[in-house]
Amino acid sequence: MMTHYRLHYFPESGNAWKLAQMLTLCEQPFDLVWTDFASGVTFTREWRAQVNAMGEIPVLEIDGVGFTQTAPLLLRLARSYDRMGPRTPEEAPNAGNAPSSQRPRTGILSRIYIYIYIYMHTHSLPPYV
Repeated sequence: MMTHYRLHYFPESGNAWKLAQMLTLCEQPFDLVWTDFASGVTFTREWRAQVNAMGEIPVLEIDGVGFTQTAPLLLRLARSYDRMGPRTPEEAPNAGNAPSSQRPRTGILSRIYIYIYIYMHTHSLPPYV
């Protein structure tokens, strides 16, 4: 049985964009559900009862169950579809071009961003929907 994804988003959300890109990279079809965030719909009781009790956006529904928190969702998708990226420098010839900063990047979120960057620069992507 194929997993069904629905992404509740608003266009200005960078985190929604990340989830949409990861679903695209994983070659998983998904439905986009536009949310009028600017009007305050996420603060209504109806929206919170139906979509997300915390009023957070984006929300990724996986087979009808809503999830929030982008970093764990990116990791879940990457692990589910074997898209964690290269595990050694030899597997990633473009890894030297990954973004860097004055501070060392540590933690899971930094790893996700670097993996997405490497994957995006070693594979062709369809345009964002």
